[in-house]
This record gives sequence, structure tokens and C-alpha cells, in this order.
Amino acid sequence: MISPPRPAPSARSLAVLIVLALAPLWLSGMFGRGLWTPDEPREADIAWRMSQQSDRTLPRLAGTPFLEKPPLSYWMSAAAISLFGDSAAGARVPNLLYAAITALAVGALALAMQPDAASALLAALIAASALTAFRVSTWLAPDACLLAGSALALLGAWRGYSAPAGRRKAAGYTLMHFGAAIGFMAKSAPGWLVPALALAALIVWERRWSELRRWELYAGLVLQGLIIGPWVLAVARTEHGADALHALFWNNVVGRFTRVAAPAALDYTTGHRNTAGKYLLELPLYLLPWTFAVAAALCRAWTGVREAGPSGTAWRFAIASSLPFLALLSVAATARDIYAAPALLGLAVLTGLWVCGAQRAPTRLDQLAVTATRVLAGALGGALVAALALLFASGAGACRSSIAGRICPGWRGASTPTARAGRSRSSIRMRRPSRCSTTVSTTALPSSPPVRTCRAAP
Repeated sequence: MISPPRPAPSARSLAVLIVLALAPLWLSGMFGRGLWTPDEPREADIAWRMSQQSDRTLPRLAGTPFLEKPPLSYWMSAAAISLFGDSAAGARVPNLLYAAITALAVGALALAMQPDAASALLAALIAASALTAFRVSTWLAPDACLLAGSALALLGAWRGYSAPAGRRKAAGYTLMHFGAAIGFMAKSAPGWLVPALALAALIVWERRWSELRRWELYAGLVLQGLIIGPWVLAVARTEHGADALHALFWNNVVGRFTRVAAPAALDYTTGHRNTAGKYLLELPLYLLPWTFAVAAALCRAWTGVREAGPSGTAWRFAIASSLPFLALLSVAATARDIYAAPALLGLAVLTGLWVCGAQRAPTRLDQLAVTATRVLAGALGGALVAALALLFASGAGACRSSIAGRICPGWRGASTPTARAGRSRSSIRMRRPSRCSTTVSTTALPSSPPVRTCRAAP
């Protein structure tokens, strides 16, 4: 049986509960291992170089401008490296902040939709522990910062849309713009697309065209300009500023959806090729171990979106926060599982709405979904514990830095071939894995030296 609703604790108590519930997962995923291929050695090298650069306008890899992403996440990791030391755990310290923001923002969004603690807690847990979301949150890459910005933007979009005209609506939409700016500075256009698609889809769905005429919707653009504008101007003033901006905002945005005229080094359609239905077919894997709960939520959403009033709007917003973004990704020329992580935020909120309805009037499907989720979570949790035990037994998962030692006292450092590469005793100037099956390539300016690649030993 699904337990009946309980009185909701305070928002502060709920936030503490969310952090305490997820802290072991975050700490083990972020600070209990070295650098893993294919992305982390490259990202760590960029972050370390950023900590050494006098001009931090553009990230660099192997001395070449890295023009695939804006620099916010590299600035954050560089600051952490300067403070805690040049180690894998030190570079991942900002990930703890990103993960906490993501979980708390999704929990706050679910709580704003309906004052039910179980809904908010479940939504936060799914947003932080679903397989792909957990991977993104703990992985040393800009996607973790993008996820945090997207969560804030969705929270702001809901607060702005649902609030009456005036200060509260302006504050909500300003939060949306702030989150969108953070997401943009982490990974460019996706930071805008997630909240923009959600809000646009909801307005069209409810035919609430008057929302587009609200001044509160646009007031926060000033904040975005203050955050993004100075960096864009700084890039434009670099030696090859025009080429850099073209690579950042044309090749890296439009060029990932369709083939555009570009040098081979800037042709992104040749890597991570998309296939028809990829995201739809792989979505059950992305959501593990919550797949059955999300499936039950989608079934209940079939009637939920037809409800009138605020309850129906909540269901529609949750759908609008996930499916349109997945649909857009599906038509892109490139695809990776981590690209779909922001769409999981809306599905997490949707499942929070489901559990509230399931508590009041559980169906046979709801009960089966709860049972299946418990079994699946138990099985995967056991497998995770066994895998971590093997890692620590082999010495591959030990913390290696001073910050990791502070967070995880008692853990001892150990080397692993894929964790550190080309490291001298005192520095990690080149983080090339000694055994790696991938090719790490950097994006170079057309007029810069040739693109440098690192092919690992077989």
C-alpha cells in the first residue's frame, strides 16, 4: 500500500533532508575516484591551465583555445584547484555546489506546485540520482553547471508564470533569467533552450498569449546582459575575437544540429552521430532506478494535463519542461546521453506530482510501479556498493587530494593509470591517460596552430 500524505515539514527542514539523503552519493561519486575517460582528463587539463592563465577569457587545451564551451565551469574548477590543490577531487569541488543547487531547486519547484513533502523529496532524489543525472552531476564537465542553471531557470519560470502581476512575477522571471545565464556561461545555447522551450510550450498549450506582453517576463534580460555581455566583449577583443565568437556560437550551436561550412576541426557532425529514436529508446536507462516510477507518472499525466486550474498547469509545465527539449535533441545531428540530462529535471517533477496523486488514490499500476522501483533500486544499489568495494579494494577509488581528505577523512590516496596521466611529482601539467581508448581533440581557431590531438596508448 502507498502511505497516505503526511503534514509537510518546513522548507528549511526539507532542504536539510534532501542534502543529507544525497550527500553520501555525491561524496562517493565526486571525491572517491580519480579522473575517468573519455572526458575528465581533458576537462581537468583545461581547468588546471585556466588556474595558471593570466588571461582567463578563453579556456585552453595544450596551448590552443578551446572553443566548444564558455568558461564558467572552468573558472570554478580553476579556483578550486588554486584553493585545494591540483587534483581530481579538488577540481570537482564545484560539482558539489552544482549538485546541491540542482536537487534543492527541483525540490523547491515540486513544493511550489503542491505543498507535499513526499513529492518534493522524490523529485529532488530523482533529479540527483537518476543514472544520467547522477553521472552529469559528479562528472568533471560543464554539464553539471548547466544542470544547476537549468534547474534554477525552471524554478524561476514556474514562479513567474504562476504568480500574479507585479513584484513576485518579476522576481520569478528574474530567477529564470539568472539560471539561464548560468547555463549559458556553462554550455552556451542549451542554457537558454531549457527554460525557453518549457515556458513557450506552456504558453502555447494554455493559449495564455497575454503572458508574452508582461514586462516582468523581460526585465531579467538586463541581468543576463550584465552576466554574459562582459565575457562576450572580452572574447571579441582577443586577437582572433571574431573567429572565436563564430566558432563558439555558430559552429558549436548550429553546427551540432546540422552540417555547416567549417574546417574539419570545427565539423561536429562527424562525431557522436545521432540516430532516429536514440533518446526515446535510451530514456529508460537514463532514468534508472526510477524508470518504472516515471513510467507510471507519464501514464497519470495523460489525465493530469487535462485538469483545469493550477493543478493542471503543474502537470503541463512538468511535461513542457522535458519532452520539447528531448524532441529538439532528437533532430540534432549529434547526440550523447548526457545531453538529455536537463530533460530529466521535468520528468523528476512529473514523478513528484504522480506520487502525490498516488498517495490519495493509488491504482494497481501505481502499486506495481512502487514495488518494481523498490526492487530495481535495491538491485542497482547492491551492484553499486559491490563496484565501489572493488574500486577501493584495488586502490582505484581512493581520494588523492587535501580537499578529499577533509571531506572523506581516513581515506588514503592511491594512483590509477586512468586517473592521472603525464603527471610529475609536483604538478599535473599534462593529464593524458596512459591507457585510454578515446581521442581527445581540441577546437582551434582557423588561424591558430593545427588542432592538437592526444591518442592514448592501446
